[in-house]
Amino acid sequence: LALATALPGASGDQRSVGVLLVQRSEGLPLFVAEYLAAWRAGDAPGGAAAMPQGVRSLLHSRLAAVDEAGQQLLTTAAVIGRSFDFETLRAASGRGEEETVDCLEQLVRQGLKEMGFSFLVQDGYACPLITATVGKPGVDLDGLARFLRDEHGILIAGGIGELRGKLLRIGHMGKAASDSYGHAFLAGVEAFLQRNP
Repeated sequence: LALATALPGASGDQRSVGVLLVQRSEGLPLFVAEYLAAWRAGDAPGGAAAMPQGVRSLLHSRLAAVDEAGQQLLTTAAVIGRSFDFETLRAASGRGEEETVDCLEQLVRQGLKEMGFSFLVQDGYACPLITATVGKPGVDLDGLARFLRDEHGILIAGGIGELRGKLLRIGHMGKAASDSYGHAFLAGVEAFLQRNP
């Protein structure tokens, strides 16, 4: 309840906001987290009352920012299961190599946007092989890179020269060119942000 009422635009007493959140999420912890993430990302500027009416509506609203190819890739990944390599995902989706890499890059960028990160390059000009993300205010990017390496076995690079400590470079090639690796990366970033608010 405290998380819900601390979000921008929260109004009313904790109990009414919390009750609405439980009703809309059907009490499922994953969906409570998704509702809070959607609210934090600004998907519901009117607050809890403007949130989608149920779990199905929530999922549709959260996927609205992903294009058709990205949605197909996510669907394919969900069918394959928890862990798979790039070639399996590409072959099962029926997409070409370049299109699959583009989709994975888009999904990583979308996940970072939802956590409040911005980018060095606008979406239309971004390279599908690497994402350069500018840090959120107050986030230690070098600490994030160390955390991902030490706690999750994920290697990313920081900025060079005058950009050191100001951005991170995330590759989308080789082992990193899989939905499971992208998901592990985003989960690691989220874990770091939770430990270091």
